Amino acid sequence: LAYLDTHYYGGIKKYQWVTIPLAIHGVVAKKDGSVTSITIGEDEPSCVVYGMPKVAYDIGAVKYQLPLTAIANKVYSLLKL
Repeated sequence: LAYLDTHYYGGIKKYQWVTIPLAIHGVVAKKDGSVTSITIGEDEPSCVVYGMPKVAYDIGAVKYQLPLTAIANKVYSLLKL
């Protein structure tokens, strides 16, 4: 069980419970001072409509394309907090 510190947008709490992410992009600063860039998108077989994820991957904005069930594990493996 975890929660993430997020930006505040009108009425949305600053901390959000973790759910199954459809896409992730951002930068994570680790405790040791190193910075990890994360860009993960949904793969074609797990998408209902493969429009935005395809374009993001085609233009190089997404480094990894994964099924929904594998995104959380990939984030964890990249962070290794």
